[in-house]
Amino acid sequence: MTTLTIDPAAMTALLDERHLVVAGGGRRNRRSVATELRTRLETLEAAEVIDINGSSVAGLRGFCDQLAAALPPRRLAPHTETDVIETLRHWPGSARRRYFVWRDADVLLDADGPLFGRLAGALLAVAAELEHVSPDVLILQRAVFLGPERLADYAAEPCGRLRAWPIDPGPDGFGLVAALVKRPLVMTVRLDGAPEPLHSPS
Repeated sequence: MTTLTIDPAAMTALLDERHLVVAGGGRRNRRSVATELRTRLETLEAAEVIDINGSSVAGLRGFCDQLAAALPPRRLAPHTETDVIETLRHWPGSARRRYFVWRDADVLLDADGPLFGRLAGALLAVAAELEHVSPDVLILQRAVFLGPERLADYAAEPCGRLRAWPIDPGPDGFGLVAALVKRPLVMTVRLDGAPEPLHSPS
């Protein structure tokens, strides 16, 4: 996996071709970068940015709540992992570029690594569907995951869901994606600044 040190302006260009893991630095630095990146992405033509506040996501309910907050008021909120996938597939609106910016993604990674993998994998797989499988108008969908170095470690795992599709695509219909797209296209970029401790003090 390619690893670079880069700024938000360059990240915006990289997202044309791949998803990003933004790792390292300190939490304040990452949040500042996330804010600048969202601002830049929102200026792109026909773009929508969905902010996922990972500090509130320690389980499936928290993730669903974050998606629900970004949906129109009368849109049915997701409650299950299958709901999440269908919500991502049929996200409302006319945007042609859609970006999910998941701040503090390490919170769920630490709390429930397998769930994090499945939800992150759903973001990547639905993006591949929209780009390579869907008969509808092309929608460029990308995900940005921000967190400390252990998020980069996860992203480097050969069988992790940021580097590989599941061996058994399951009933969610991602088998065609796995057949057409060899693996998720994810790049890790690193931030300057002092790293935080491996584990936050209790």
